[in-house]
Amino acid sequence: IDIRTINHTEEAFSGSAGINMINADLMLNIPMARNISLQLSGRRSISDIVQTPTYTEYYNRAFRNTAVTADATAPVDSLVESEEVFNFYDVTAKLLIDITPKDKLRLSFIDIHNEINYEENEIINNELESKTSGLEQGTVSGGISYQRLWNDKLQTNAQIYLSSYSLDAINFDLRNDQRLIQENSVLDLGIKLDARIALSSTLDLFTGYQFFEIGIS
Repeated sequence: IDIRTINHTEEAFSGSAGINMINADLMLNIPMARNISLQLSGRRSISDIVQTPTYTEYYNRAFRNTAVTADATAPVDSLVESEEVFNFYDVTAKLLIDITPKDKLRLSFIDIHNEINYEENEIINNELESKTSGLEQGTVSGGISYQRLWNDKLQTNAQIYLSSYSLDAINFDLRNDQRLIQENSVLDLGIKLDARIALSSTLDLFTGYQFFEIGIS
């Protein structure tokens, strides 16, 4: 799967906004100077404002048979109520700089965040117990790329990126008086250099070097 954003500078301002049964989104393409433009986009869930039938259907399918949904093994009169709040957002930015007609610099950034919290109230030994469990999951990533067109036969690219992923969760089991804590993190650093050489009108040589290091805890 190869997913790319627009990779050329824009001379005119443009934008769009939309909303559906899950989220609202916004996209802007902003010229900042000659041969420099900025792309911005964002998306946010609307479930904390209104829970649509589409959201309910997605929610029930995603969290079926999990701790978030009602515990089928609980006595009918023990579970008083359970309330959940789920939301997400993502933001992207890309700065495009055409230094010269042959030199292009690109700076990219993305931030993704998902969060769910659910409160359980249960009667245990004739006393009302209340706990809030939750999970936060996020990714922050940034990168710089530089492209150079040396001549009609040689083009080089250099890229460096850093990506950080984290997950923090806590889950309370009221009936068994237990608590589960989960913390995961992944750090991904990479450098890539490549060159495309035209050997003839019908044959190209694509070569390069890539280094990446991934740390997990």
